Amino acid sequence: MADMFAANTMSNILSLREEEVAEFLRDAMTSKRLSTIVKHLNSELLDGAPESKEKASAALTRLGFVA
Repeated sequence: MADMFAANTMSNILSLREEEVAEFLRDAMTSKRLSTIVKHLNSELLDGAPESKEKASAALTRLGFVA
């Protein structure tokens, strides 16, 4: 289930237009989901398959985090 969450989250983040990133972050912070999202992305970055690692890195970078 966590893998599906991470895959959906990565796809959603990577599909955001530049002007939608701030709103996504604001909504995630307001709903207290940002730490869960970042935790799953970090987990994929460290332990995922090579393709997942690349997507997780790209998603974190898209959100303004250093991956």
